[in-house]
Amino acid sequence: MIKRYYEALDPGGTSGTPAKYGTSTSTSGNPSYYQETQNISGAAGAVVVVQTYIVNSNDAGQVLVNSSQVFNNNTFSFTLDGSGNASYVVRLQGDAGNTGTGILAKFTIVSVTIGQIGNPSSIQISKAF
Repeated sequence: MIKRYYEALDPGGTSGTPAKYGTSTSTSGNPSYYQETQNISGAAGAVVVVQTYIVNSNDAGQVLVNSSQVFNNNTFSFTLDGSGNASYVVRLQGDAGNTGTGILAKFTIVSVTIGQIGNPSSIQISKAF
């Protein structure tokens, strides 16, 4: 099953401009949420597929990407602009009164249509409540 999934996504070539994460920007938060903008660069016009890995202890809250809830093993894609850049907003949202809980979210580039997967290919953020 995993092999077919990997083949279906086609990780792209092994040469060319690497698609990779840059520095996160626009961070904000309070006791109920943490939010940051994830920046990716690569070949202009490349479609990048990202997969989520989410650990949510004791139903701590939600993980949102561009205001839409995502779940463990979801994938989403976007196209890099003419300069080879794109970004998306990640928000970890929960109940500040639900102490002793937390959310960890990892986002991994699993496929690109132009170029190759670069380093770093993953980012991880977390929030304890």
